[in-house]
Amino acid sequence: SLNHSWLLPEDVVVVTPHKPDPDVPTNEKTDGGLYKVKDAPTKEQEHTKWAHIELVIECKVEETQDDPFEDDEKLTPEASGGERQKNLAQIMGYARNVFEHQKRTHAWTLLVLGSFARIARWDRAGIIVTKKFNYVKEPAKLGRFFWRFARMTAEQRGHDSTAELIEENSDEYKLMLQRANEPYTRDGCILGEHARKMFAKSLVESSRWWRLKVEDESGVRTFLVGAPSFVASGLAGRATQGYVAIDEADPYGPLTYLKDAWRVAHDRIQQEGKTLKDLNSEKDGGPVPYVPTLVCHGDVKGQVTASQEAWRRQHPEEAECPLKTHHHYRLVVKEVCLPMSDFENASQLVSMLTYCTKAHRAACVRKGYIHRDVSVGNTLIYPKPRLGDGGKWKETRVGLLTDWELAKSIHDTADGARQPDRTGTWQFMSASALADPRKRIIVQDDMESFFHILLYLAIRYLPHNCSNIGGFMDAYFDGYHKENGEYFGGVVKMNTMRNGELSSADAPITFYVIEKPADPLAQASGTLVATAQNPEAVEGGSPDGKPAPTPAAPALTGELHPINNVFTEFLKRLKAHYILHVPHREVSKFTASANGEDSQPPNVWSFTQEQSIEETDEYAEEELADLLESTPEPTEEPIPASHTPSATLEPPMSDERKAELEALAKELGDQDKIGKIIFSRAKGTRKWPKYRDRVPDQLDPKYRRNVEERAAAQVKRRADGPPESDSRPSKTSRSMR
Repeated sequence: SLNHSWLLPEDVVVVTPHKPDPDVPTNEKTDGGLYKVKDAPTKEQEHTKWAHIELVIECKVEETQDDPFEDDEKLTPEASGGERQKNLAQIMGYARNVFEHQKRTHAWTLLVLGSFARIARWDRAGIIVTKKFNYVKEPAKLGRFFWRFARMTAEQRGHDSTAELIEENSDEYKLMLQRANEPYTRDGCILGEHARKMFAKSLVESSRWWRLKVEDESGVRTFLVGAPSFVASGLAGRATQGYVAIDEADPYGPLTYLKDAWRVAHDRIQQEGKTLKDLNSEKDGGPVPYVPTLVCHGDVKGQVTASQEAWRRQHPEEAECPLKTHHHYRLVVKEVCLPMSDFENASQLVSMLTYCTKAHRAACVRKGYIHRDVSVGNTLIYPKPRLGDGGKWKETRVGLLTDWELAKSIHDTADGARQPDRTGTWQFMSASALADPRKRIIVQDDMESFFHILLYLAIRYLPHNCSNIGGFMDAYFDGYHKENGEYFGGVVKMNTMRNGELSSADAPITFYVIEKPADPLAQASGTLVATAQNPEAVEGGSPDGKPAPTPAAPALTGELHPINNVFTEFLKRLKAHYILHVPHREVSKFTASANGEDSQPPNVWSFTQEQSIEETDEYAEEELADLLESTPEPTEEPIPASHTPSATLEPPMSDERKAELEALAKELGDQDKIGKIIFSRAKGTRKWPKYRDRVPDQLDPKYRRNVEERAAAQVKRRADGPPESDSRPSKTSRSMR
């Protein structure tokens, strides 16, 4: 028995093999765990408590068949057998739960394998694992571990000392409740309701609220947060979490956004806050528009991963360590944003993305930065306050290009990658970058990423004729193939770029317009309704709380959506770029395929719309149109001339054809030109619907990849996958013997 006061004076081991934590939707449970006595599950509960567990204890019967690790130096640290890999994925999931439900720098696991055991220490760089030992023959080893663990400080156990738990009924607790329930006003006008609702939701979703410290050159600042609004998937990596936060220096002012991450510590990788400070600076042409506004930032002192150092000690003969050094880092910005998937109609979607291309252009021209990680999670919607007619405040939606942590100077041409793997988010990286892990990211790559974002959102939220959405998403965005142990992008995305055609199962993908609803308010099932007397939004359709009637599903008009023209014009430039500048390479058979069937659109979409709008913000449209029509700033082209001409599958081209392709390819490197293509709704014969022409997410929430493929990928999952899609395989279970 372990539960003796001389061994565990303030802790207790609790067996919990049968009941999962009711507060965790994954229903995961571990066989047992070490808890502080005051936080341990009661006999009535007998379930795992991920928010309080100090040491995960998992028990397996077989000492070899169940062991997820290898001690043989000739073999890889991770076992290769199916059941053994499954067990590795299981304990990785348990470690992830500890990180997600506690404020941790590292975590611990005791893995029991029959009469043998291993002790593991997890952090954001990897895992340090002991060799397997026989605790029956050598009980002192296990006893000594428990004795020492029981006497560790909270920091030694892995608790973050810069995160302070808010006590119930404290002044801070009452302040958080007040800010969640009372709208923020300026000159009598309600502003930032989206932020308040996000903050209120964060308090509901977590029973544990926190004060987080951020230290910069001016000193320590503190922020109050509930549950994160965003959590990056995976265990190893940057592990980004985002919070709507109260700045205690201005407790009744606008809410802020706090980003907590484990940034890669590298001499050539600048802190994101320093990049934002440059982008916000009045110097060098003035501030870059449509990027976040820095409040404060700084590394958390003393919180650096240790797994990479253990690897170096075990492999002194190796010049390069495959594990990255990660430093805990916090950043606070003024803007609280909405995801791009919250666009109200296609017209607004293209407007928001055009704002982001303007930000990209200004960052290159004025400050010399290229973003290098343009993705759906990094292009956001910001309800920006402005003074309207009559001197009253109102909000206008604009796009914001965020997450500049991977940004790089366009003048940085140093050889060698700054990190031992690709830069960017798999689903939205250019096909050429996915085909070449050592490729330097240039403007054309980021512009291609805007195409992928637009397609990603359109295929999910606009009516079209692709019947197998899951298959298309898997093949186009998550597709990959493996050669010699290295992962490359799938052929569907590459073929789309090379052929300049958007198709599924050899049938062109076409987008359609839905009929304008006769009564926009009546159709808005689930609309958030707010009144001057009651600023609280009432979910369910009406202020009296009665459920709204189920609306009839709007029918397709048969009219082609003008967004088809955007894709066509965009693909012309992409195809020209790939013909002239992207070498062909043979690829193996890829692991996913699109299986769209119908080439004709269905007659009706069965759905209830979440929200309606009568018209878009005319002020935002005019402002954006003026920006696009303004004279470009004089500058040298901020695009590295590093293209390598390549042989193509096309026959020898005429001088006229080559000149045409060169002109089109050049436009791909011009953010203003790409912005005008995306914003083409300002021109052309087809008018963009002003009403809500989007539909609820058409990707089946139950859709999953092939089960066996997902089980294998779970062990190799990329640490920082995008918020709305599974990520490509990539090693994260980096273990040290």
